Amino acid sequence: MDAITLKEATDNMLSFAKLLWDTGSWSGCILILTFSTIIPVMKIVLLVLGGIWRHSKDERKVTWARRMISCVQVISKWACPDMFAYILMLYLIRSLNHPPTLNGLMILDVGFTCFSVFCLGSTISSLGVRRPPPTADSYDHEAKIPYVGFITSGLFVAFAVLMGIGCSMACMTLRLDIDTLYANGTIDATMKPFVDQLNLPALAHSNVSIWACCIDLLKMMKSAEANSFFAFVMLAIFVLFATVAHMVVLLILAFKVQLRRDEVSSLRRWEEVSAALRKVSMLDVFLVGVLIVVTSGSIYAKQGVVLGFGPGIWILFGAEACHYATYYLVALAVANRTKDGLPKGRATEDVDSDASEETTEDEEGAI
Repeated sequence: MDAITLKEATDNMLSFAKLLWDTGSWSGCILILTFSTIIPVMKIVLLVLGGIWRHSKDERKVTWARRMISCVQVISKWACPDMFAYILMLYLIRSLNHPPTLNGLMILDVGFTCFSVFCLGSTISSLGVRRPPPTADSYDHEAKIPYVGFITSGLFVAFAVLMGIGCSMACMTLRLDIDTLYANGTIDATMKPFVDQLNLPALAHSNVSIWACCIDLLKMMKSAEANSFFAFVMLAIFVLFATVAHMVVLLILAFKVQLRRDEVSSLRRWEEVSAALRKVSMLDVFLVGVLIVVTSGSIYAKQGVVLGFGPGIWILFGAEACHYATYYLVALAVANRTKDGLPKGRATEDVDSDASEETTEDEEGAI
């Protein structure tokens, strides 16, 4: 007896966006095109213009060059949210593979490879572009945040708990709606008794967590799949490691501000580390990607393929909320660090000397 093909498709980003538009999911189409096409093009244009104008003799062009480079560093990681959802779908569909009863096959093709290299390369390379020099005013405010270290510690504990639980719980689900497959004629209704004996509804259901996906990708790497390597790097390094590392750096920086023992130059160095990690930590990008693809994937429901959210996704949203709250709290605490909290006689000197050195470097670059 020949196998019955329940669903077979070969998609690229543009064909998926066109399908969304044709089926009335205009918001999904716009979001997919924005993240996969518009943002990458913006990155290239802004980097080229910023690189040209930063050496201009026109001060206005130099100012705009700084803004463009800063914009690229901010939006750089947002070119690839849907890529993370496809990584999870790779696990989900392969988890449906229960031969000979049910076969689930999925391959991430060369398009995924090229786009992954572009996203990772552009995100990392944007960190090498020099940021605009900070001003002394950013360190000279009257307000204070007492016990910022202790508050950050509480947020860190909440983040760690939510992150650990969220990564171990299913964040995305996939199932085949057998009733829909009968209704649309994919499976002949006369075969229902036979299908029930195969227990197909139970087999045609899969969940994926971040931990499980990372472990599975490691196993796939043994078969020399290049895309499995890129997928593992994106998920394990940029989503997990970079986000946790950023929280650790923020905790250290918070206590440095609270204890008031460090000079401005020391805080600057820790701020630079924090800024770099913030630009490459992609838990927020991962969450948005899953949200977009699951919402847009509703177009496949009529074909019997149902994508859904697992409980882990909402717990991870909570972890990322703690991450964002910690970042803005610590950033505000550093900005509101008063001069009397620094070693006497050094605050103004450090800020002015650092600012003047970076201004001199910019002037030399402009010449």
